[in-house]
Amino acid sequence: MSRLGWTVAALAVALGSARGEVVLRRHGDVVLAGVELEVGANGRDASGLAWRQAGDAAVGTLHGSEFDATVRLAPTGGAIGLDVEIDYIAPATIDHEVVHLRLAGPARAIGRDLRLAAVTSPLRVGPGTPALVLTPGLAVAGERGFAAARYVPRHDETDVDLVVDDRAAHPFSVYDTCLERLPSPPDWSALERRHPQDRLGRGAGERVRAHATLYALHDGQGALPLVLERWPAGARAAIVFTDHADRTDPAALRAVLYGSSAGGGAAPRGFIGRGLALTKTFFARGGIGTLADDEATRHLADALAQSGSEIGNHSITAHADARERVQDALDVFAPWHATTWIDHEPYTNCEAVSNQGWDDRPPFGVRDLLAARGYRWLWAATDEKSGELNLFGGETPVVFPFPADRRMWVFRSTWFAAAPDALAHRLRDEALDDLERRHGLAVLHTYLSPSARTTPTPAYRRMLVVRPAPGGGLELDPVFDAMLARLATRTAAGSLLVAPWRDVGDRLRALADVVVRYAPDGSAVVENHGASRIHAVTLAVPGQGVDLDVARAAVVGRRAAADGASVWLDLEAGAAVTVRASRAGAPVSFLPIEDVVVEAR
Repeated sequence: MSRLGWTVAALAVALGSARGEVVLRRHGDVVLAGVELEVGANGRDASGLAWRQAGDAAVGTLHGSEFDATVRLAPTGGAIGLDVEIDYIAPATIDHEVVHLRLAGPARAIGRDLRLAAVTSPLRVGPGTPALVLTPGLAVAGERGFAAARYVPRHDETDVDLVVDDRAAHPFSVYDTCLERLPSPPDWSALERRHPQDRLGRGAGERVRAHATLYALHDGQGALPLVLERWPAGARAAIVFTDHADRTDPAALRAVLYGSSAGGGAAPRGFIGRGLALTKTFFARGGIGTLADDEATRHLADALAQSGSEIGNHSITAHADARERVQDALDVFAPWHATTWIDHEPYTNCEAVSNQGWDDRPPFGVRDLLAARGYRWLWAATDEKSGELNLFGGETPVVFPFPADRRMWVFRSTWFAAAPDALAHRLRDEALDDLERRHGLAVLHTYLSPSARTTPTPAYRRMLVVRPAPGGGLELDPVFDAMLARLATRTAAGSLLVAPWRDVGDRLRALADVVVRYAPDGSAVVENHGASRIHAVTLAVPGQGVDLDVARAAVVGRRAAADGASVWLDLEAGAAVTVRASRAGAPVSFLPIEDVVVEAR
């Protein structure tokens, strides 16, 4: 046996050349029963690894007709680093790139509610949820380059898939046809005929990298992992209103923002009056309520931007617009630095990204035009259909890279159009409590800006959130405004974030560059590998009576609650801060890590 650099004989790597497996042992007991790599490219699957010893590392290789891949296990900082590298030697369309691990024993994992719990049924987590799974003897943390992780309990093992990429990581689809007009009455289920555009392409010469860390534990049940939370300054949940441009009336929009089309009254009302931000989309042209044709609408767009809200595109007009018309009209949105595009009626707007706009070819392909103008967010044109507010409640990712152009990302939403009392009921206190308990996100697909004069259809008129005001003009429905007041109370208390999509989506992407590494002394190091500063990063630990101390960064705020403690701090680009935990003054380890020797046989 050869000593590979650690200090206590507790873990061994056994290379079985006949089966091509690597096995990790702790005190003679298997804690990791195997590591495999599977790559599906151009309709063919290749799997397995051929292992060899390379100095202090175990190196597995896999070769396919389009790629050469390596998985490397090597000691690093009191743990084992797992590095995946896939070099594409020919163009490939990807079905999946997955590292399969077989862990001995039952497991606990960080779930989509950001809580550590037993894995009793298959669980998949993606962007916005840390990939961390623990057995009594081993912890696996997927740190960078993985799109998702999946945990499956077996009889006496737990399967862990670290997903570099697969089709489920970016479930984008486009409509089969572009209709000249909607049928009357529309059969919405029949209209939802789509085909998937959910595969990424890899080019010849492209290199894909991912990194995870494996920690040997002397007591996995005693772990108190440091959890990177989603929302700033200790907020437990977030809500985004994405208001579509259909039938926008500037008088109605003014009432939504200030409570009345006449402007602010004695008491603050509406979004701006209550300090709440949203994403408001507009058409470029088409008369009333559009940015190019309506001065009152432009003034309201300025007020929205100045108050922290976001101005986005709702296509260009309410009708199909050819590529050249889209290219010219994007200038209309330039003063507001638009970065979010939401398709309008993608059944008939052929340039919708979810119709023909995903392409870059005439007459309706526009994806390259949007990317060149700095657009970074596209709507998936899908709504959560279960009635679930929390988009982190299911396995489908909330955000994902746009498969046709990875410079842009895609987000989903939940339908939120109904009469004002029904909307207020959906955001009642019990629902908001549940959203906060689950550290969730609601992205609401709304139509808040129409009035009776822009809405001829009786069914849609019943959904208006504005009504005639005494003495003329329009006012915000008081039931809806009372709901906004409840949201404002929670934001003031720090438990809820109400923000535009740009801010929420950019944050979720930025947090993917933050890595939590655990040290043998019980501390954790939090590193920002991204290029930008992240405001009020929230770090939390479960358990009562735990205090958190941060070195090399100023703590902006902290909270102690029955379910744990949290701190938040501004994390500069490239920064690394050390966090320690204690209880009643005595140090507490986040992970009870063992120093180990790796032995190869």
